[in-house]
Amino acid sequence: MSNLGEHPQTPAPIIQIEKFLSSKNTERWCKILSPAFPGAAYWLCQEARILQEFNHQHPFVARFIGVDIERRILVTEAPGFTLSQWLATPTQALDHPFQRSSDLLRLMVAVCEIADALHRKGVVHGGLRPDALCINLDSSRHVDYTSIKLIDFGSAHSAQHRLEKPLFIDPDHRNANYLSPAMRDVIRKDWQEYLRVVEETDKLGWFELSERAKSQYETVLLSSVQANHLDWRVDMFSLGYWFSQISLHRIDYFNASHQEKLPKVLKRMQKTLWQGGYGSFDALLRELRSFELDPQPALVDALPASGSVASLSPTPESAYVPASEVMGTVAAPETFAPSGKASHLSGALDAARAKAHKRKQLQALVAGAAALAIGFAGMMWYLSKPAEPKAEFTQPTLDHPESSVERPTAHAASNTKAAPVAVQEPATPPAQQDTPVSPTEVPAPSVDSTPQPAPVATSPAEPQNDLRKRAEGGDAKSQTELGLAYRSGRGVPQDNEQAVKWYRKAAEQGEPDAQAYLGFMYMTGRGVARDDKEAARWHRKAAEAGSALGQYNLGLMYMHGRGGLDQSNVNSFTWLKLSAEGGNGAARSQLVTLEQQMSKADLQEANRMVANWKTKHKN
Repeated sequence: MSNLGEHPQTPAPIIQIEKFLSSKNTERWCKILSPAFPGAAYWLCQEARILQEFNHQHPFVARFIGVDIERRILVTEAPGFTLSQWLATPTQALDHPFQRSSDLLRLMVAVCEIADALHRKGVVHGGLRPDALCINLDSSRHVDYTSIKLIDFGSAHSAQHRLEKPLFIDPDHRNANYLSPAMRDVIRKDWQEYLRVVEETDKLGWFELSERAKSQYETVLLSSVQANHLDWRVDMFSLGYWFSQISLHRIDYFNASHQEKLPKVLKRMQKTLWQGGYGSFDALLRELRSFELDPQPALVDALPASGSVASLSPTPESAYVPASEVMGTVAAPETFAPSGKASHLSGALDAARAKAHKRKQLQALVAGAAALAIGFAGMMWYLSKPAEPKAEFTQPTLDHPESSVERPTAHAASNTKAAPVAVQEPATPPAQQDTPVSPTEVPAPSVDSTPQPAPVATSPAEPQNDLRKRAEGGDAKSQTELGLAYRSGRGVPQDNEQAVKWYRKAAEQGEPDAQAYLGFMYMTGRGVARDDKEAARWHRKAAEAGSALGQYNLGLMYMHGRGGLDQSNVNSFTWLKLSAEGGNGAARSQLVTLEQQMSKADLQEANRMVANWKTKHKN
């Protein structure tokens, strides 16, 4: 389930969350799945069932209102704004309400208590992200840490409601870093099982599946889903990741103890027990509560802009559709009135199970009929064939005069057919994995009296051989493509260091895409030591050359003041707008939030800079 994480064309997400007021003036959240989201009925029903386990009364869970399968929406009720909205809301002299270490620790304690309460009830969330947490203020304009609620359970499972499909998540997506290694691993295994069921094991991800295999995702239910074995550790890892990201952006430490201990706590949250991690949420909470806190919490003097919240769930990028198509099909209702189907939450799921059962029965009948037909045809052929003198079929012998070449059996035939699927890459010794096999190299035949299938032509290696030759010959585009191949493991072993090597060769020749990809590798520390200054340098080169990805990432670095760049909303808006106009959907999403934080004068200056850049690069 992997797509390239640094693909330059990044459309808008296919999961959107809209806030609206009900007829009773209560704050509600409408989760909308676009038509491109596969299995929407199953996933909305699964989420609704998890929410109903809390009986509308749990203090940490949003109140479930209803689900409408036809419109692909699920509605919950919780006052406040998501954490992702608060993190983009400056207050007084702070970039956001949790910039001070004491306030961040209060938030950590509150959210970890929520996660611990979920696990005690037998629920594993599996998707704890800033867009899933709803936070409100109290009457004195301080954050009300006792009223935080979860509004999204899209990846959750429980003992009562286990998953029956692989999660529609790309574990190699650039936004999937919050997933623990264990969770990424089981997601890959579940997708491998799905590919086996739909008989497309040679495919590498959702974007490669045939339309038939994609359509089957609606109805296929797996008897065993590995994600059901995940436990509280995946949620602790996710929280450790997100709180680390908040602290890395900027944090004002209350005292030296905070500065020394808090980073260590965050790292331990992302470790397994044998690596030195926590053995339970109780152990983590005991340590968090031991910190001395500033008795005066931050006063919040501004509210986030109400509106759409883009989901941070790392769904496969190729399934994304433009935001206009997502929001154009379904609008958040003023009041939620479930249709007839909405009141029967089990209907869609039961229908999927029934359809899958009928499909299995039909397949069994077809397979049985085919076996009978083949057996009958084989018997008739055997009875009707003329007697054949053995002498005509005698073969020259090698070492044993008595040995003869047997007619290939059905088993051998099946092996021959399966060979191209089983061998994904040319068979080479471990020491030669990075070197393409020459077409003249043929493995030595094994000593066996049973005839073996003829060697399979190394067709997967041939394109890589040609690509490598062009790359080694200095062709920048081929070097970029070879870097992408190493980055994704297509036709060659996955190797980020090799990807960086070939990106660099192309980038130094001025190839914009390669410069952007190299900047991404420095920005994320993949295949090379993380270096924000180098990332900014390469992103600027790519951005000036017109790369939408380079412009997007340079805009983000200006937004957060990374890589030695001064924080500048004007510069950030300039590059994000150029990227958006170049087709980058993620840049469009960032612009919506950024524009609300800028003055009219700053917006005019940013638009003037955009116009100047276009004039300068007109030709």
